[in-house]
Parts: sequence; structure tokens; C-alpha cells
Amino acid sequence: MRQSGKPLDTAGIFDAANTDWRAFNQSIASKELPDELECCVTRNGHSQWYSMVGFRQYDALGQAIGYHGSFRDITRRKLKEAALRKSEERQRLILRGTNDGAWDWDIETGEYYLSASWWSMMGRDPNAHPPSAEIWTKFIHPDDCETVSQKFKLAVTQGHDSYQSEFRLLHARGYYFPVLGRGHILRDTQG
Repeated sequence: MRQSGKPLDTAGIFDAANTDWRAFNQSIASKELPDELECCVTRNGHSQWYSMVGFRQYDALGQAIGYHGSFRDITRRKLKEAALRKSEERQRLILRGTNDGAWDWDIETGEYYLSASWWSMMGRDPNAHPPSAEIWTKFIHPDDCETVSQKFKLAVTQGHDSYQSEFRLLHARGYYFPVLGRGHILRDTQG
């Protein structure tokens, strides 16, 4: 990359661990510029993240001779992304340490999530069964199904903020094992 006919010296300005300038310079030369380049600028031990977006300038022979663009400070976004990754890692380690199988059900959208540890506890392949609210009725002991459904409906309809029920689930090897199902109920402004 050149600036006023001279190579742009990025040493000491851009954090080499977080900015791939070699790939960026190659993309300019090959006319395959990424939509956005994220770079980290470090000064006096303080890092700022920027998004660089722009377009190439070519000479009469079609050779890339420059790049015009803008920088946008994305430090806040990068800090939030790092905090989210840390939180997700913490949650993953907690779930692994407790051997709990986590689940989440968005009643409004129907979206349903069952964690890898939930499937492992069941001895089942998660790809063999699409996650849905109906999955419980598929694996719950027939004698427990009505009681569990009633407890859940009561918790939701009576405004409780949590749900808890003991029941048995069918393991892939054919036996039932006891489970303590618990959940926190989130509500919208209408309850």
C-alpha cells in the first residue's frame, strides 16, 4: 500500500496480531478487496478498533495504485463481542461442570434449543431429532406426561417466574432415567 508515492509504514501503529495487512495488500493487488477490513490501532498500550471501508484507485493500465476509504471506530462493538464470547465460554464451562442439559423455548416464535449436554444425557444424536417443544412428549415416560404438562401450563398461565418438575426420560438404550426439569419464565410486557 502506498501513500504519496511512498510505502505506508504500518509498523508500530497497527496491531499486527489483529490486522492482516499482508492479505489486505494482496487483495488490493489482485482486485479482490474485502467488503470491510477490521484493524486494531495500538498507541501507548491502548487499543482502538476500526472498520475500514472504501474503493480502489487504478492507473490507465488497470494496476491498483491506491485505496480511498474511511475508518469507523468499532471499539465498542469489539468489546461487546469479546464480552459475549467470554460469557458464552463461562456458560459452556458451567454447563459442562454441572452435567446439566440446558433447554430454551421461545413460546412466541416456537424456536427451541437443546444443548449438546442434553442430547448426551439422553444418549442421542441431536441431528436425528429436530428440536421442538413436542420432543418432550416423544421421550417422557407416559405416566409422567400429563403431570409435567399441567405443571408447566400452571406456571405459565398463573404468572410464575419459574417452573420445576420431576419426571423420567427415555434413554437411547431403552431405559428411563429420572430428571429434574427446571426453567425460568421470561415474560413480555403483556405477561
